[in-house]
Amino acid sequence: PAEKPAKKGFFKSRRKFFNIFAIGSVVLVLAGFLMYINIPNLSVHLASARSGIDASFPEYKPDGYSLSGPVSYSDGEVTINFHANTGKTKFTIKQSKSSWDSTAVKNMVIKNADEATVVTTEERGLTIFTYEGNAAWVNGGILYTITGNAPLSNDQLRRIATSL
Repeated sequence: PAEKPAKKGFFKSRRKFFNIFAIGSVVLVLAGFLMYINIPNLSVHLASARSGIDASFPEYKPDGYSLSGPVSYSDGEVTINFHANTGKTKFTIKQSKSSWDSTAVKNMVIKNADEATVVTTEERGLTIFTYEGNAAWVNGGILYTITGNAPLSNDQLRRIATSL
């Protein structure tokens, strides 16, 4: 009697297809994850290109705060909003084209601070002026300001400034 050829299973006959499908799925999930992680940087890069300034996303953000909505921009200005993960506190980092020097920034800060104590910190070539959870400094023709109702310490403000 003639032997019948052994039946191939469903998966054995389509092994190549399933291998390609599995590898493609892993690559797609990995690419999506990397894209999700880099959305803030990509958003700032796009806003930077459209606004005409060299804006950047801070490498440091205080614990408990995350990006709030899309990065907004206008001609010569980029604005990044952060909000508390719990609660209603928030702060904004604004980067705008400026011809000011540190003296002009200090005068603006003193005017805005009313009677609050202004703390001047120098680090990594930056002169950072902080008061009541707000900060301002100038670097490379860009005026940086951090404003909001978040209870940020001077150390947190300094770390944000030096990470931009």
